[in-house]
Amino acid sequence: YAAVKDSPAFGKEDREKIESVLFVPLMKNLYSHDIEFTNMQLHHISNYGIAAILLNRYWNLLGDALYGDHGFYAFLQDGFTADGIALEGGVYHPFGLIPLLDFSARIRECGIELVNDPFKRIFDHGILCTPQGVADANLRSTYPLAWERFRDPKYLPTLKLMKKLPPGIQAKDVPDTIFLGNTLQKNNGYLWIREEGPYGFRAIAINYIMGWDRMEHDRLNYRLFDHGMLSHEVSRVGYTNPGAD
Repeated sequence: YAAVKDSPAFGKEDREKIESVLFVPLMKNLYSHDIEFTNMQLHHISNYGIAAILLNRYWNLLGDALYGDHGFYAFLQDGFTADGIALEGGVYHPFGLIPLLDFSARIRECGIELVNDPFKRIFDHGILCTPQGVADANLRSTYPLAWERFRDPKYLPTLKLMKKLPPGIQAKDVPDTIFLGNTLQKNNGYLWIREEGPYGFRAIAINYIMGWDRMEHDRLNYRLFDHGMLSHEVSRVGYTNPGAD
């Protein structure tokens, strides 16, 4: 709509009717349904914030999308742990990060850069919470931007795998993986034990606070890796299971 609203196909009354009857109620409805630090709330703030820009009206909603109790900056501070994982857990982590980056991209078109220092711990988590320092597939698309903003060499193996190394950096000069050793993300409760031994690379990941798959706490999960994930022990109740109630 924003791309065609100023074309001769629409008159002033047409535009006002479309915006007032369709878009504005949607924006207000999303604003009124604040669901705190969840991936769905991120889509809410992104949609009504971007709509304010595109429609050039209700700029207070853009302000809330940025500065509200569960807006962009609040998410960066309180919607991710100090170790950089979204509060809803590992599998849901991309659904927390990617909407923030989509929103940032649209704001960037207005000349404002939102991907600043607080994002660094989130990008680092995507590397450090892997067996061998290469971001999971559902996060890889975010690392060209991570490199552009922070130029951290530990992002390069991911870019190499994507065949998107920056100009001037040769693939032969970048390792395929990173040996990260043993690490503890104490805020998430994610423990990694890694070994480069006579049998090659092996690792075990133990999650003792936040679940690997989603936000429920107090579940002990583990995953075993030996040139790929061999097994995992993750207990969850699906949304459609009567036990979910």
